[in-house]
Amino acid sequence: MTPLVGSVEITPFRLPLRRPVRYAIGSDDVAEHVLVAVRLADGTTGYGEAIPRPMVYGETLASVLDVLDRVLAPAAVDTPVGRPELFRARTRHLVGNPTARSAVELAMFDALARFVGLPAHQLLGGHAGDVAAAALLSWGRPDEVAAVAVEASTGWGVTSFKLKVGIDLDLDIATTRAVRTAVGPDALLYADANQGYTSAQAARFVAATREVGLAWLEEPCPPGAVGGPAFARSSPVPVVGDESCPDPASVGAAVLAGRVGMVSIKTARTALRRSATIRDFCAVTGTDVVVGSQGESAVGTFAAASFAAATPDTSRYPAEVLYFLDLRHDIAREPPVVAGGRLRLPDRPGFGFELDADALAAAACGPTVRVGAEVPVGR
Repeated sequence: MTPLVGSVEITPFRLPLRRPVRYAIGSDDVAEHVLVAVRLADGTTGYGEAIPRPMVYGETLASVLDVLDRVLAPAAVDTPVGRPELFRARTRHLVGNPTARSAVELAMFDALARFVGLPAHQLLGGHAGDVAAAALLSWGRPDEVAAVAVEASTGWGVTSFKLKVGIDLDLDIATTRAVRTAVGPDALLYADANQGYTSAQAARFVAATREVGLAWLEEPCPPGAVGGPAFARSSPVPVVGDESCPDPASVGAAVLAGRVGMVSIKTARTALRRSATIRDFCAVTGTDVVVGSQGESAVGTFAAASFAAATPDTSRYPAEVLYFLDLRHDIAREPPVVAGGRLRLPDRPGFGFELDADALAAAACGPTVRVGAEVPVGR
C-alpha cells in the first residue's frame, strides 16, 4: 500500500507578468495562484497549482483558500496517496471549485510519482518525452501582437500561435492578418474569442480571415447565443470548446449536440483522471483535443506538459505550455526547457521540478496554512 497523506500545505502567491494579458472576458497583469503541497508520511512531497478564474468558474483567491482549508485538504489527509478515487469519494458532495480540487489531485499524483520514482509523463502513458508548444498572444494592436509572435519564434523556435480576439472585430481581423504575415505561411495559427462574438460576428471574422488559414476558432460565442450552434456546424474551421466544456459532462453534451468540433483540456480544472476521461471520450467520438492553458506558472506547466506528452491523442497538436515565459519570476528552481518550439519533460520523478522555497516565500501573498500533522521534509 502506498503511504498516507500526512499533511497538506496551502500557500497563496503572486507573480507579476512581463506585460499585461488582455482577452475578451478580462485582463491580467499579475498571477495570483495557490500552491498546494501534499506531504506523505515519509516526507515525499508533491505539488499542485490552483489558478482561480472568477470570470469563468466563479472561483476567487479567497474562495480557493477557504475550500482548500475547510474541505479539500482535510479530505486528503490520511488518504493513501495511491487511492485518488477515495479522495474523490470523500469530496463527492462538493460542487464547483474545479481548480481547487484539481490542485489537490495533481499534488497527490505528483507525490505518488515521486514516491515510486517515475516521471509523471511515463506513469501517465509515456508516449513522448517532449511536446510541441504554442505561444499565447494577448489582444492588442496588430503591430504589437505581431512583434510578440516574432519574439517567440526567434527566441524559442515556436511555430504555433494562439491569438486572443473577440474584443474589436475589425482590429481582430487586422491583427490576425498581421500575425500571419509576421510568422509566415507555414506556422500553425488559431484564434480564441472567449465567447466575445455574436454568431454573425464570428461568421464575419472567419470569412474575413479565410486567406490566413486559421486552424480552428475557440469559443466564438456564448453557449446560449442564438445562431451559435448553427455557426459551429457550418463553420469552415473547427470550433473548439473551452470554458463551455469545463468537465466531462459538458464536453459530452457539446460534442454530441454538434456545438464543438474540438475540445480544450486543461489539467488545472480537470486534473488527470477527469482530463483522461475527456480525452478518451473524444477519441471514441473522433473529436480532436488540444491541451490548453489556464495561465500556469512553471509548477502547473510541468503538470500540463506531462499530461500532453503521455498519449498520441494529447500530443497531436501543440500544447499551450508557454505562459510561464510571461512571468517575471517563478517558484520552481529550474523552469521548463524550451528549444526548437518544443518543451522537454524532465526525467526526474514526479512532475520533475524542485520547488524554490525562497522564491515561494518572496512571492507569498498570505500565510501558509497546514492541515494535518507536521511531516519532516523528504524527497
